[in-house]
Amino acid sequence: MKNIFCRGILSLIFILVEATTSFAQNKSVKVGEKLPDNFWSTTFQVVNYPQKTLNLSDDKNKLILLDFWNTWCSACLKAFPKMEMLKEQFGDKVKILAVSNQDRQILEKFFASKNGQRFNNVVSVAGDQLFHPLFPHRGVPYVVWIKDGKLLSTTDGAQVNEKTIKEVLVGESSGLQTVIQIDKTRPLMLSESYDAEKNTELSAYSFLSKGRIRSLDYGTWFHRDKGKTYGRQFTNLSLMEIYNALADELFELRGEHFSTKRIINRIRKPEEIIYFNRYSPKNKKRNQK
Repeated sequence: MKNIFCRGILSLIFILVEATTSFAQNKSVKVGEKLPDNFWSTTFQVVNYPQKTLNLSDDKNKLILLDFWNTWCSACLKAFPKMEMLKEQFGDKVKILAVSNQDRQILEKFFASKNGQRFNNVVSVAGDQLFHPLFPHRGVPYVVWIKDGKLLSTTDGAQVNEKTIKEVLVGESSGLQTVIQIDKTRPLMLSESYDAEKNTELSAYSFLSKGRIRSLDYGTWFHRDKGKTYGRQFTNLSLMEIYNALADELFELRGEHFSTKRIINRIRKPEEIIYFNRYSPKNKKRNQK
């Protein structure tokens, strides 16, 4: 009995080590490359589904969209109804699967909340360890497009719609713009080869762009080193949103509450500096670094 018990323990350890190793061996996949075999065979945890686990072995012939999200991402939640509508519209031709690296307990608590109950039809991977290493990214929402067993593209959520899906399904040249997210801790658009320069120090840098940069999220954050703030960055925000953020900081320093009602816009065409307000002072700490 003792020997049998010991062999059982050794077998269990071997299985756990083998499973861990298979995840560790996953390398990131580039656009145009074939997916590794374990992408299709590995079983993963899911929520909002009759079974607690799934794999993609039966979906090889479908267009697959992996929709990376987290419970705190308002843009991700806003896109869920659209994703569910597209799933219903395209049926068995398309597999749309939400993916989160937050564990099952966190997701189940969210879907049980008043806000989360609206999305109880969303089947989501929980505690993901398979897809994140294969498709590394810096922010969500982030959508991975897979067709014919290969990585077709990586995009933001805005590019997922009826038109682009139809184009991809029929093999036409789609209007998808591949998004490879930028490391926002570095100066924007500065070549990484600069980091290899010796005896060189970046003393000043400025970058001003008009129009959205899809490889960056919406928001503002601080650049800090050892408790010292040496810069602040705003990306994909309108001028009015930038003014709101700065005014909020200034009023806070004075011990006062800032409200957008205290702003008077006197420019000739106010619509040129205003669009849908994605920035909220309540989310300020989330965007700080």
